Amino acid sequence: MFVAMHRASKAPDRQQIPYSCCYYHDFVECAETALNRGCKLPAAKKFFDDIIDHVFGEVLSLACNKYKKGTGACDALPVLSTKDDSKARDRGFIEPLAVIASKLG
Repeated sequence: MFVAMHRASKAPDRQQIPYSCCYYHDFVECAETALNRGCKLPAAKKFFDDIIDHVFGEVLSLACNKYKKGTGACDALPVLSTKDDSKARDRGFIEPLAVIASKLG
């Protein structure tokens, strides 16, 4: 997830939020798939969804309204370069998040 956020932080200023929203939805989909495969308890998925919604819900509903899963808006974004992905693996999560958050307003 933080590699994707580093990638989003390198996008043009007006595109950083849309890419972040799309990468977030990809992360949730991946996590839910893994959860469903490894833990077939419905309560586990509900717990995960509740935690994600509690942590990110309000911000995402405001910032990501247009870039929801299944709308096609994410598919319409150009693919970002992955050339710096290996460098991102050695860095933290806060720096790209701060860069992207600064574009909110």
